[in-house]
Amino acid sequence: MPRWLKVLLWAGGFFFLGLATTVVWVYRTLHLSPEARELKGAMLGSLSQPVSSQIQFSVGSVALCAARQIVSRIDDVPPEAVAALDGVKAASVGVFQLGHHPNLDPDVFRRCDERMRRGGWHRSVSVKDKETTVVIYTPKAVSERDLKVCLAVIDGAQLVVVSGRIDGRKLVPIVAERASHELALR
Repeated sequence: MPRWLKVLLWAGGFFFLGLATTVVWVYRTLHLSPEARELKGAMLGSLSQPVSSQIQFSVGSVALCAARQIVSRIDDVPPEAVAALDGVKAASVGVFQLGHHPNLDPDVFRRCDERMRRGGWHRSVSVKDKETTVVIYTPKAVSERDLKVCLAVIDGAQLVVVSGRIDGRKLVPIVAERASHELALR
């Protein structure tokens, strides 16, 4: 085989490998993570009403590393925000418009819990206010360094779904400080 043909084949291989990697990266960036999709499906399946997607995206460690580098060069960013960004390893966010404000009876959460339990998640926190409901799911096996979380917020007729991998060692001190500050104000 002539040398020019070998070079052409290698160059073509690298080109298609780069193209395939780019396509996968774009797809993963513009879609929810599997955990966020599962929570979205569980919530929407329990609510059974029309929904329209407003935005959904995912960011991984490379994008977050770039964001950390950019934020570290900006003077006006609060240190708390820099530390919080440092504790996030990956995130996926989706915002969806519901047809109307849902009726959140206990059966909605029971059905959602059953579906999430099949995926190895359990509800750790749930808070319900007048217009806002927050549910947080974590895996049964928890790691302090690599904690996975999934949360859903229903605010009026809007559903926000977030999943992420965080470093608990970096975020727990921020949450504890913030909570003690809030309690001191009361």
